[in-house]
Order: sequence, then structure tokens, then C-alpha cells
Amino acid sequence: MQLKILLSLDHELSLGGAASYSRNLFDPTELVMRVAKELQVPLTLFTDVCCAIRFKKWDYERFCQPYERQI
Repeated sequence: MQLKILLSLDHELSLGGAASYSRNLFDPTELVMRVAKELQVPLTLFTDVCCAIRFKKWDYERFCQPYERQI
């Protein structure tokens, strides 16, 4: 018998925002991506694209650029 795993992750800010985008979203996602790669487990990110579009106007450098790099 062969076990197959598909890992999925909601990729969005917590409800109510975050004091640190890195601590709230980018760092945990990087960790999950690294572990998935090491284990050779496919990873699907369900990301909030509409949020990213809005952040292009609100906070391009601190949110939008890291978001685009991560995705």
C-alpha cells in the first residue's frame, strides 16, 4: 500500500489584520513550503488574491512585494 499526501494551506492574513506580515503569514508559509519540499509532498496554497490587489495600493513594499515573491 502506498500513502499519498496533498498538503493545502490557506495563505491569507488573519482576520483583523496583523502587526507583522512576516510573523503572521510569510514566515509560517516559508516553513511549510520548506518542509513540503523536503518530504516531497505537493503543496497547494489557497491565497487571497483580492487582498494582494488591495495591498498594492495600501502597503506595496511591506506586503505586496513579499507576497509576490512568495507566490
